[in-house]
Amino acid sequence: MGYRKGTVVVGGRTLQVSVALGISKMRGMMFRTWADVHGMLFPFPYAGKWGVEMPFCPNMDVVFLDSEKRVIEVQSARPWGRDPRTWKIYRPAVPCKYVLELPSGHGAWFRKGARVVLNL
Repeated sequence: MGYRKGTVVVGGRTLQVSVALGISKMRGMMFRTWADVHGMLFPFPYAGKWGVEMPFCPNMDVVFLDSEKRVIEVQSARPWGRDPRTWKIYRPAVPCKYVLELPSGHGAWFRKGARVVLNL
């Protein structure tokens, strides 16, 4: 299915993002750099503890949003190293419906409980 363009608006900032569709959600940011995209949004059909794996990915901040598009939490994610003990899956503490991947540091724009506008 691929990707389509979208925007995320938070705190007066508008971010251009790629919206991952279908099987493209599995690839996410693998083998990409932040020069390729400004952010990537993953909408899911229902709320769950959706996880982010980091093989062959750049450093990023991961923003988890609930079905009301409110920020649940923000996590700093690091790519997997050669040692399998570094292989972490980043998940929210409570179910989320949307996952937003951003360059490291951009997660600071998102505060827990803040409402985000998604234009998909």
